[in-house]
Amino acid sequence: MLRLLVPCLVALLGLFMTCTHAASPPLLLDATLEELRAGLDQGSFTSVDLTKAYLARINETHGSLNTMIAINPDALAIAAAKDAERKQTCPDGGACPSLGPLHGIPVILKDNMATFD
Repeated sequence: MLRLLVPCLVALLGLFMTCTHAASPPLLLDATLEELRAGLDQGSFTSVDLTKAYLARINETHGSLNTMIAINPDALAIAAAKDAERKQTCPDGGACPSLGPLHGIPVILKDNMATFD
């Protein structure tokens, strides 16, 4: 009986994962601001999705590259707030000219330090 039940549960789980999986952001390495804005405007992904993708990429490379000194612990909460603002300001989706060009786009500030060493 268990042998018959396990494949059914696996199939249902796969169906659930397929149906609930959100659209993914574009490849981060080559993404332009225009592509990211278009994806947010079209609802292809959210600021939270985009922030999670960038955080995942940082975690992938941090060990070997020491990519970041600090990451805002509120990054996902801020992204969720930006998504809520987008939804409230432009409930029908599409381009939202009243929001700034970087609204909901994660930003990384590079720390440039000049030393004489």
